[in-house]
Amino acid sequence: RFGVSGVFSNGSSTIDLLKAKIDEIRDLTDSDRVEIIAHSTGGLLVKKYVQENPGDHHIDKAIMVGVPNLGAPKATKVLLEGDSFGVIGLSDGEMKKIGQNMPVVYDLAPSQQYFNVNGSFVKVVDQKLFALDKVKDLNYDETGNFLLNDHGFNSLAYQNAQSLHTPEFDSFDMRPLGVDVYELTGCKTGTIGQLVEKRSKDIFGNALYNYEQPKIITGDQTVPFESSDSTKANNDKTFYALKINHGSLLSANGARQLLVNLLTGSNLN
Repeated sequence: RFGVSGVFSNGSSTIDLLKAKIDEIRDLTDSDRVEIIAHSTGGLLVKKYVQENPGDHHIDKAIMVGVPNLGAPKATKVLLEGDSFGVIGLSDGEMKKIGQNMPVVYDLAPSQQYFNVNGSFVKVVDQKLFALDKVKDLNYDETGNFLLNDHGFNSLAYQNAQSLHTPEFDSFDMRPLGVDVYELTGCKTGTIGQLVEKRSKDIFGNALYNYEQPKIITGDQTVPFESSDSTKANNDKTFYALKINHGSLLSANGARQLLVNLLTGSNLN
């Protein structure tokens, strides 16, 4: 829930928790370095931890799996519409209410760099009763105003996520700091690329919002390909999983054997 940018009531963060866990493992094993498999938000956490501890991160190998380095429009969908994530009985509306104050949702929303690579991820259609609809693909700044001013989302969480997703962070390369980086990216599965909000008014002048079927691009059903594939890893340490959804990237047949092989140097087929 706190993501990477959120701060606990005692002033600590998940970055501090990761550091404490690595220190605990080092004490238990008498080893100076650890190896990490980081899935999704976990990859953002590892990157931020290494960025803040460049000389003493104690990570040997980092296997980055489906990491939304540049964010994912699906997080914006959670803010606007909610999402059940395929869980039976989980209400979209309740997830929308909860998500609006969860720092992790803002951390996972597309960054400026995502916009630079993939373009607009929010389209607004103002429906006119006696005139042509006004259609606009929002630029990045307009999207921020749309989320904060039009919909009143959490401004502190939004600003903290902006401070996280600097150009330096989005393009951060852990390899020069001694981390052996691997990447596993899902592709060729339909993934939300742009949300379409339709606006109108009722007979009393109250705003009404409806959402069209989003634009679909390639990815792992949650993270767009370009976002995950921007992990800085050598070509011979970069792998692609076809037609696997985000939640299965660690466990699907083929993917899990690859992860074990990368981690242990074994040769499972």
